[in-house]
Amino acid sequence: MDSKTKSLVKIVAIVILAAVLAYATLYGLQIAGYKVIPIKKAIKLGLDLRGGVSVLLEAKPKPGEKINDEKMSGAENVIRGRIDQLGVTEPVIVRQGDTRILVELPGVKDSQRALEIIGKTASLQFISSDNEVILTGDNVRDAKAVYGEQNQPMVSLKLDSEGAKKFAKATEKYFDQPIAIMLDEQVISAPTVKAVITTGEAVITNMQSIENAAELAALIRAGALPVDLEQRQVMTVGPTLGADSLNKSLKA
Repeated sequence: MDSKTKSLVKIVAIVILAAVLAYATLYGLQIAGYKVIPIKKAIKLGLDLRGGVSVLLEAKPKPGEKINDEKMSGAENVIRGRIDQLGVTEPVIVRQGDTRILVELPGVKDSQRALEIIGKTASLQFISSDNEVILTGDNVRDAKAVYGEQNQPMVSLKLDSEGAKKFAKATEKYFDQPIAIMLDEQVISAPTVKAVITTGEAVITNMQSIENAAELAALIRAGALPVDLEQRQVMTVGPTLGADSLNKSLKA
Protein backbone atom coordinates (compact mmCIF):
# COMPACT_ATOMS: atom_id res chain seq x y z
CA MET A 1 0.00 0.00 0.00
CA ASP A 2 1.57 3.28 -1.11
CA SER A 3 1.74 6.43 1.01
CA LYS A 4 -1.17 8.13 -0.79
CA THR A 5 -3.46 5.17 -0.15
CA LYS A 6 -2.42 5.04 3.52
CA SER A 7 -3.14 8.76 3.90
CA LEU A 8 -6.54 8.36 2.28
CA VAL A 9 -7.41 5.45 4.59
CA LYS A 10 -6.40 7.52 7.62
CA ILE A 11 -8.55 10.44 6.48
CA VAL A 12 -11.56 8.18 5.89
CA ALA A 13 -11.05 6.55 9.30
CA ILE A 14 -10.85 9.95 11.01
CA VAL A 15 -14.01 11.15 9.24
CA ILE A 16 -15.90 7.99 10.24
CA LEU A 17 -14.69 8.26 13.84
CA ALA A 18 -15.68 11.93 14.00
CA ALA A 19 -19.12 11.11 12.60
CA VAL A 20 -19.63 8.33 15.16
CA LEU A 21 -18.55 10.61 18.02
CA ALA A 22 -20.83 13.39 16.80
CA TYR A 23 -23.77 11.01 16.57
CA ALA A 24 -23.07 9.57 20.03
CA THR A 25 -22.77 13.06 21.50
CA LEU A 26 -26.10 14.21 20.10
CA TYR A 27 -28.19 11.03 20.23
CA GLY A 28 -26.33 8.56 22.44
CA LEU A 29 -24.91 5.16 21.58
CA GLN A 30 -24.69 1.72 23.14
CA ILE A 31 -22.04 -0.83 22.10
CA ALA A 32 -21.33 -4.12 23.88
CA GLY A 33 -22.72 -2.99 27.21
CA TYR A 34 -21.13 0.46 27.07
CA LYS A 35 -23.50 3.40 26.83
CA VAL A 36 -22.82 6.97 25.80
CA ILE A 37 -25.38 9.46 27.17
CA PRO A 38 -26.51 12.23 24.78
CA ILE A 39 -25.04 15.57 25.74
CA LYS A 40 -28.50 17.12 26.14
CA LYS A 41 -29.15 14.63 28.94
CA ALA A 42 -25.68 14.86 30.41
CA ILE A 43 -25.74 18.65 30.69
CA LYS A 44 -27.54 19.98 33.74
CA LEU A 45 -30.08 22.18 32.06
CA GLY A 46 -30.36 25.48 33.86
CA LEU A 47 -32.78 28.36 33.48
CA ASP A 48 -31.13 29.68 30.30
CA LEU A 49 -31.23 26.26 28.64
CA ARG A 50 -34.71 24.87 29.32
CA GLY A 51 -36.68 27.92 30.41
CA GLY A 52 -38.34 28.57 33.74
CA VAL A 53 -38.64 31.41 36.22
CA SER A 54 -36.23 33.41 38.36
CA VAL A 55 -37.34 35.54 41.29
CA LEU A 56 -35.42 37.74 43.70
CA LEU A 57 -37.18 37.84 47.07
CA GLU A 58 -36.52 40.43 49.76
CA ALA A 59 -37.50 40.26 53.42
CA LYS A 60 -40.10 42.83 54.39
CA PRO A 61 -39.97 43.44 58.14
CA LYS A 62 -43.10 44.27 60.07
CA PRO A 63 -43.08 47.37 62.30
CA GLY A 64 -40.52 46.80 65.04
CA GLU A 65 -39.30 43.52 63.53
CA LYS A 66 -35.60 42.88 62.97
CA ILE A 67 -34.42 40.65 60.14
CA ASN A 68 -31.57 38.42 61.28
CA ASP A 69 -29.59 35.52 59.86
CA GLU A 70 -31.71 32.95 61.69
CA LYS A 71 -34.91 34.19 60.05
CA MET A 72 -33.33 34.34 56.59
CA SER A 73 -31.89 30.83 56.96
CA GLY A 74 -35.31 29.63 58.09
CA ALA A 75 -36.95 31.28 55.08
CA GLU A 76 -34.41 29.65 52.77
CA ASN A 77 -35.16 26.22 54.25
CA VAL A 78 -38.93 26.71 53.97
CA ILE A 79 -38.59 27.77 50.32
CA ARG A 80 -36.45 24.71 49.62
CA GLY A 81 -39.10 22.49 51.19
CA ARG A 82 -41.85 24.06 49.11
CA ILE A 83 -39.86 23.66 45.91
CA ASP A 84 -39.34 19.99 46.76
CA GLN A 85 -43.13 19.68 46.96
CA LEU A 86 -43.37 21.19 43.46
CA GLY A 87 -41.07 18.49 42.14
CA VAL A 88 -38.66 20.93 40.48
CA THR A 89 -35.29 19.39 39.64
CA GLU A 90 -32.01 21.24 40.13
CA PRO A 91 -33.41 24.49 41.56
CA VAL A 92 -31.09 27.32 42.56
CA ILE A 93 -31.72 28.86 45.98
CA VAL A 94 -29.04 31.27 47.19
CA ARG A 95 -28.82 34.11 49.68
CA GLN A 96 -27.88 37.51 48.30
CA GLY A 97 -26.78 39.92 50.97
CA ASP A 98 -28.50 40.04 54.34
CA THR A 99 -32.15 40.23 53.29
CA ARG A 100 -32.49 38.73 49.81
CA ILE A 101 -32.92 35.23 48.38
CA LEU A 102 -32.55 34.38 44.69
CA VAL A 103 -34.64 31.45 43.45
CA GLU A 104 -34.32 29.91 39.98
CA LEU A 105 -36.70 27.16 38.87
CA PRO A 106 -35.67 25.54 35.58
CA GLY A 107 -38.38 23.85 33.54
CA VAL A 108 -41.34 25.30 35.46
CA LYS A 109 -44.30 25.81 33.12
CA ASP A 110 -46.79 27.53 35.42
CA SER A 111 -44.54 30.29 36.74
CA GLN A 112 -47.38 32.23 38.41
CA ARG A 113 -48.44 29.24 40.49
CA ALA A 114 -44.83 28.54 41.46
CA LEU A 115 -44.28 32.14 42.57
CA GLU A 116 -47.46 32.10 44.67
CA ILE A 117 -46.43 28.90 46.43
CA ILE A 118 -42.88 30.11 47.08
CA GLY A 119 -43.75 33.57 48.36
CA LYS A 120 -46.88 32.89 50.42
CA THR A 121 -46.24 33.33 54.14
CA ALA A 122 -48.64 30.43 54.92
CA SER A 123 -49.28 31.29 58.55
CA LEU A 124 -51.94 28.80 59.68
CA GLN A 125 -54.11 29.43 62.75
CA PHE A 126 -57.24 27.95 64.32
CA ILE A 127 -59.19 30.78 65.98
CA SER A 128 -62.15 30.46 68.34
CA SER A 129 -65.27 32.62 68.27
CA ASP A 130 -63.77 34.80 71.01
CA ASN A 131 -60.48 35.24 69.08
CA GLU A 132 -58.45 32.74 71.08
CA VAL A 133 -55.61 31.14 69.10
CA ILE A 134 -56.21 27.42 69.52
CA LEU A 135 -53.63 25.96 67.15
CA THR A 136 -50.97 27.12 64.71
CA GLY A 137 -49.19 25.44 61.84
CA ASP A 138 -46.45 24.43 64.28
CA ASN A 139 -48.89 21.95 65.81
CA VAL A 140 -49.47 20.16 62.49
CA ARG A 141 -47.43 16.97 62.02
CA ASP A 142 -48.73 16.10 58.56
CA ALA A 143 -51.14 17.41 55.92
CA LYS A 144 -52.46 15.82 52.76
CA ALA A 145 -55.16 16.35 50.16
CA VAL A 146 -58.05 13.88 50.36
CA TYR A 147 -61.65 13.46 49.25
CA GLY A 148 -64.40 13.58 51.88
CA GLU A 149 -67.47 11.39 52.22
CA GLN A 150 -69.35 13.54 49.71
CA ASN A 151 -66.38 13.38 47.31
CA GLN A 152 -65.45 16.97 48.15
CA PRO A 153 -61.74 17.89 48.20
CA MET A 154 -60.28 18.77 51.58
CA VAL A 155 -57.03 18.87 53.53
CA SER A 156 -56.58 16.27 56.24
CA LEU A 157 -54.40 17.34 59.17
CA LYS A 158 -52.62 15.23 61.76
CA LEU A 159 -51.66 17.12 64.89
CA ASP A 160 -48.73 16.58 67.22
CA SER A 161 -49.37 15.48 70.81
CA GLU A 162 -49.55 19.04 72.13
CA GLY A 163 -51.87 20.10 69.31
CA ALA A 164 -54.12 17.08 69.86
CA LYS A 165 -54.57 18.00 73.54
CA LYS A 166 -55.28 21.64 72.72
CA PHE A 167 -57.76 20.71 70.00
CA ALA A 168 -59.59 18.27 72.27
CA LYS A 169 -60.00 20.94 74.94
CA ALA A 170 -61.05 23.55 72.38
CA THR A 171 -63.68 21.35 70.72
CA GLU A 172 -65.13 20.66 74.16
CA LYS A 173 -65.05 24.31 75.21
CA TYR A 174 -66.44 25.66 71.93
CA PHE A 175 -68.93 22.87 71.26
CA ASP A 176 -71.63 23.94 68.77
CA GLN A 177 -69.62 27.07 67.94
CA PRO A 178 -67.53 27.84 64.85
CA ILE A 179 -63.75 27.59 64.84
CA ALA A 180 -62.18 29.64 62.07
CA ILE A 181 -59.23 28.20 60.16
CA MET A 182 -57.14 31.10 58.89
CA LEU A 183 -54.28 31.24 56.41
CA ASP A 184 -52.32 34.49 56.35
CA GLU A 185 -55.10 36.19 58.34
CA GLN A 186 -57.81 35.16 55.86
CA VAL A 187 -60.58 32.74 56.83
CA ILE A 188 -60.51 29.71 54.54
CA SER A 189 -62.93 27.57 56.54
CA ALA A 190 -65.08 28.00 59.66
CA PRO A 191 -66.70 24.68 60.60
CA THR A 192 -69.05 24.44 63.57
CA VAL A 193 -67.89 22.03 66.26
CA LYS A 194 -70.30 19.08 66.41
CA ALA A 195 -68.20 16.67 68.46
CA VAL A 196 -65.30 16.65 70.88
CA ILE A 197 -62.30 15.60 68.78
CA THR A 198 -59.70 13.61 70.68
CA THR A 199 -58.06 11.79 67.76
CA GLY A 200 -55.58 14.55 66.98
CA GLU A 201 -57.00 14.97 63.49
CA ALA A 202 -58.75 17.84 61.74
CA VAL A 203 -59.85 18.76 58.23
CA ILE A 204 -59.95 21.94 56.17
CA THR A 205 -62.91 22.08 53.81
CA ASN A 206 -64.15 24.59 51.20
CA MET A 207 -61.36 23.65 48.79
CA GLN A 208 -62.13 24.57 45.17
CA SER A 209 -60.38 21.50 43.77
CA ILE A 210 -58.12 18.64 44.79
CA GLU A 211 -55.24 20.61 43.23
CA ASN A 212 -55.94 23.55 45.56
CA ALA A 213 -56.09 21.15 48.49
CA ALA A 214 -52.75 19.62 47.47
CA GLU A 215 -51.12 23.06 47.25
CA LEU A 216 -52.39 24.06 50.69
CA ALA A 217 -51.25 20.74 52.15
CA ALA A 218 -47.79 21.27 50.65
CA LEU A 219 -47.58 24.76 52.16
CA ILE A 220 -48.60 23.46 55.58
CA ARG A 221 -46.08 20.60 55.44
CA ALA A 222 -43.24 22.94 54.49
CA GLY A 223 -44.18 25.35 57.27
CA ALA A 224 -44.76 29.07 57.42
CA LEU A 225 -42.13 31.56 56.37
CA PRO A 226 -40.52 33.16 59.44
CA VAL A 227 -40.50 36.50 57.66
CA ASP A 228 -42.63 38.14 54.97
CA LEU A 229 -41.01 38.17 51.53
CA GLU A 230 -41.79 40.40 48.58
CA GLN A 231 -40.81 39.99 44.95
CA ARG A 232 -38.16 42.50 43.90
CA GLN A 233 -37.46 41.09 40.45
CA VAL A 234 -39.07 38.36 38.36
CA MET A 235 -37.73 36.97 35.09
CA THR A 236 -39.43 34.31 33.00
CA VAL A 237 -37.53 32.45 30.28
CA GLY A 238 -39.68 30.66 27.72
CA PRO A 239 -38.91 27.09 26.62
CA THR A 240 -38.29 28.23 23.02
CA LEU A 241 -35.54 30.62 24.10
CA GLY A 242 -34.13 27.97 26.41
CA ALA A 243 -34.02 25.34 23.67
CA ASP A 244 -32.41 27.84 21.29
CA SER A 245 -29.74 28.60 23.91
CA LEU A 246 -29.00 24.88 24.27
CA ASN A 247 -28.74 24.35 20.52
CA LYS A 248 -26.37 27.30 20.20
CA SER A 249 -24.21 26.01 23.04
CA LEU A 250 -23.97 22.59 21.37
CA LYS A 251 -22.97 24.12 18.05
CA ALA A 252 -20.38 26.46 19.54
